[in-house]
Amino acid sequence: RASAPPPPGVPVSVAQKMTAKEILELAMSIPHVTGGLFANNDGLVAESEWSLVLDPVVCSATLTEIHHFLTQELVKTSFGRVQTLLIETGDPVFYLVRVSRGMFIFQGTSGVNLGTLRMRISTLIEKYDENR
Repeated sequence: RASAPPPPGVPVSVAQKMTAKEILELAMSIPHVTGGLFANNDGLVAESEWSLVLDPVVCSATLTEIHHFLTQELVKTSFGRVQTLLIETGDPVFYLVRVSRGMFIFQGTSGVNLGTLRMRISTLIEKYDENR
């Protein structure tokens, strides 16, 4: 099991690199985070920490499609690619983070502190080892 993330600003060493599964497991310790997925570039679920009523396959496919559409439209108008996306639907809240091999999708309740969510997820994503 992976160790706790270092404080913000501490460089990530090779020994601290983590798999997508380890990142999802640690993300579940963030207050009000209730699920996490790692989807490949086709929107297929590759890793999951999900015990929600919402179907993870449908959630992954839908949110991946939203991300692709938004990226296409923004690239057309020279805004560039979407790296992170926060979707607030009242309940639940989704936070998507793009990496080269796919996308992390985190789901939380309306009680999640968005600042804490973004900071802690960012720290975890810095440790992601795309080769594991």
